[in-house]
Amino acid sequence: KLDNLKNDFIANITHDFRSPLTIILNTADLALTKYKDSNPELVQRLQVIYNASLKLTSSIDKLLDLTKMDTKGIRLRIKQMRLKYFLTNIADFYKSTVVSTNINIIEDFPRGEIENFYSDEEKLEEILNNIISNAIKYIDTDKGEIIISLRESKDSVYISIKDNGIGIPPDKLDTIFI
Repeated sequence: KLDNLKNDFIANITHDFRSPLTIILNTADLALTKYKDSNPELVQRLQVIYNASLKLTSSIDKLLDLTKMDTKGIRLRIKQMRLKYFLTNIADFYKSTVVSTNINIIEDFPRGEIENFYSDEEKLEEILNNIISNAIKYIDTDKGEIIISLRESKDSVYISIKDNGIGIPPDKLDTIFI
């Protein structure tokens, strides 16, 4: 029981570190791209932030992998969610990270809330954070556009993230969620 508590703690704390760390990493990367030809001292400091963020991300990944191996799988905590509200909060978070750029994050959601939606909120957030942070990382900072869409059909809900960046190479598509 104590071992399970330890693993849950590690999984939760690494998740709590991952989201803001992803923002720091992406912001440093965007700033490096924007200021690469202007101020060498600023670029050097931004590179330090970027490299430190990469190291922390790697450490977090190792902790998560250790926890997954220890628990022999991933535990889902399914509960009812207010999906539109959840996605709006994620969109707002990323809008704040690109505020000084020309990247536009657009929400394309239905008017009302999606009823009877159940998911593991943390896992869904992790997936969306990975996709959106990669979209920001590989998008044109002068005219980037990221559209977060939500659609509901009779028995399904569709969340899509679309951007006008470089895209995912076809040979990498089957390894996205591994």
